[in-house]
Amino acid sequence: MNSYYLSAHDEQFKYDCKVINLSYEYPGYTGEEKWAIITDLTEEELRKKYEEIISSYILKGNSDMHTHTFEGGKYAVYHFKGFPQFLFMIYQEAFCRWLSKTGNQLDNRPIFDIYRNIGEDGYMEIDICFPLK
Repeated sequence: MNSYYLSAHDEQFKYDCKVINLSYEYPGYTGEEKWAIITDLTEEELRKKYEEIISSYILKGNSDMHTHTFEGGKYAVYHFKGFPQFLFMIYQEAFCRWLSKTGNQLDNRPIFDIYRNIGEDGYMEIDICFPLK
């Protein structure tokens, strides 16, 4: 494969999949797995299309990939850019103001974050995904 194809392949992976670092997502997390890949693809499709890329996220010496399928549905996504100390304001805005202004209601599915960029200075760009009924 030439480098142009790999670059296009990587871009398609970024479009199809979101990778999160579990230690950022869940402070205090002590599990062996470091990464989670979020996608609409089935595990079979993911392996067939992106085996070379996902192999870098699987623990060395462990060929198993653990999967979790989230129940589908509607999510509101807040694109946060800033420092972690301001995250409380985002949750306050979402829970206290936005939900009541829009008439939306939270669903009991999990809230999750997709980490797009984490700077060495703590600056972060994340998508906070709120499940809606």
